[in-house]
Amino acid sequence: MKKRRNIRRAVILFDAALIMTISVFIIYLYNISVTPPAAAINNDAALIASPVTLSSTGLSGQSLTAPQPSIPLPAPAKTSEPPAETPEPKSAVLIFCGDILLDGSVRGRIESTGLDSVIFPEHRGPFIHADIAMANLENSVSTRGAAMEDKQYTYRADPEFLKLLTDMGIDIVSVANNHTLDFGRDAFADTLDYLTQYGIDYVGGGRDKAEAVLWRVLPAGDKTVAFLAASRVLPVVDWYAGASRSGLFSTYDPAELNEQIALACEEADYVAVYVHWGVERTDMPVQYQKDMAHGYIDAGADIVIGSHPHVLQGFEYYNGGLIAYSLGNFIFNDSKKDTAALEITINPDGGLTARVLPYEIIYRQVSPITDGERLEAMRDYLTEISFNAAIGEDYVIYQQ
Repeated sequence: MKKRRNIRRAVILFDAALIMTISVFIIYLYNISVTPPAAAINNDAALIASPVTLSSTGLSGQSLTAPQPSIPLPAPAKTSEPPAETPEPKSAVLIFCGDILLDGSVRGRIESTGLDSVIFPEHRGPFIHADIAMANLENSVSTRGAAMEDKQYTYRADPEFLKLLTDMGIDIVSVANNHTLDFGRDAFADTLDYLTQYGIDYVGGGRDKAEAVLWRVLPAGDKTVAFLAASRVLPVVDWYAGASRSGLFSTYDPAELNEQIALACEEADYVAVYVHWGVERTDMPVQYQKDMAHGYIDAGADIVIGSHPHVLQGFEYYNGGLIAYSLGNFIFNDSKKDTAALEITINPDGGLTARVLPYEIIYRQVSPITDGERLEAMRDYLTEISFNAAIGEDYVIYQQ
């Protein structure tokens, strides 16, 4: 009986050992086939996971270690993104006009019939829809100061009159002329402050020379344009801006303006220069205007705009740039006068197309010219007084 019990015990132990051996073998096969731990996936070489130790107490109490072999992992799939599309070049439109005066008999019209009576809203379209519109502001804007002595004409506008410029779509003005300091430096400081309050940029003057000579860079479509302004017509040297003195950018000597133009070229795609110069009521530029204009373009300017003569002067293409020697008056004391704005389109290919927009002033009110004979007469006249340029039937200024 005892011998039979021993045989049975031996069979049980044998069965247990057999079961344990099969289990260890199955675990070994499983560890070969499974994916390694996530922490090991980032290793660039084949990886070995930490060994798993199983204990068998049914046989001898010794530990059996099942090694896990190295398993090469496939490289992660790369997702390819389509290349970014290059945006199509856009065109942009700049509008320039001549002198804008908000005092004198223009003030009388504003006070009697309102701001809108100076240029009706339906006639402002080209300015409003342009990317940038620029004019020469021919007065200070303030309620302070005293008129300059021994000066025949002095102009100062009420601050609220600037609403006309914002309603028209004027974005930037030149303050470099012979009237913005008519009422002294306090009124001039107010002028700069009010322009800023109304969201209108200015060039050609400042609280010191550093600001006065500074250009402004404005976006036009997908391009940028730098604007500068200076005056060759100032009543006294005291109006010049100084290191610690407010005033205007003088260009009696064009060298400094030429330097600023060259610097502005480094920051913008195009450079426009607005200059107060010439002889009043003369429809032809004097020689210094031509010499200075050519110098500005040689320095890097693309567009040169003139004002002060109070009448239209001709156009000229020179060395790849366009010169408008005088755009005359736009809003002024005139009873009757033909005038014009200048529209410049920056084409998608980077070229410039210039076009004349004919207007008339009738008792301080500005409106487009619509009469066919007068339009033809203006085209012929402007062609006659221009240099290397002609006005086409579409009012485009063509190079000859």
